[in-house]
Amino acid sequence: MKKISFGVVILALVAFTYSMFFVDRKVAIKTEEAKESIVKVDIFADRVSRMTLDEKIGQMMIIGFETPYIDNHIKNMIQTYHVGGVNLLKRNVQNRNQILRLTKELRSTASSSTDIPFMIAVDQEGGIVNRFDFLNSKKKQLLLQSHDEAYEESLKRGRELKEIGITVNF
Repeated sequence: MKKISFGVVILALVAFTYSMFFVDRKVAIKTEEAKESIVKVDIFADRVSRMTLDEKIGQMMIIGFETPYIDNHIKNMIQTYHVGGVNLLKRNVQNRNQILRLTKELRSTASSSTDIPFMIAVDQEGGIVNRFDFLNSKKKQLLLQSHDEAYEESLKRGRELKEIGITVNF
């Protein structure tokens, strides 16, 4: 019985010593590294706290629309219902210049009613799913042979999408 209780005391002392010298130090280091992130979270939390329930619900939605231009329906969805973004499909795409105009108009429409960045999304995988025939990066994902090649292709595709105003690629 004495051996067991002595072992428990030693174990408790080791755990206490570890927590005093190592855990607190790790927490302090992590806290220092996280200060910038906490400030960003506070700004975000403040912005969300000022939103109406309708704005919060709208921001959770990414919707599609029928036309290759901004019609009254999509304008109303953005300005009245505060949708967080749109998903562009083949029916919305004609050519590079049209997409540049469309993404600029979508962001402008959204910024007239909110300061929250508007998401313009697409599913651009290359190969069979290829919304933008005019992009240079069209390699099928199934043909990528390594992590490095996948990284490079994704980086190239992301840069091209960013140039035409796309902010999310599913």
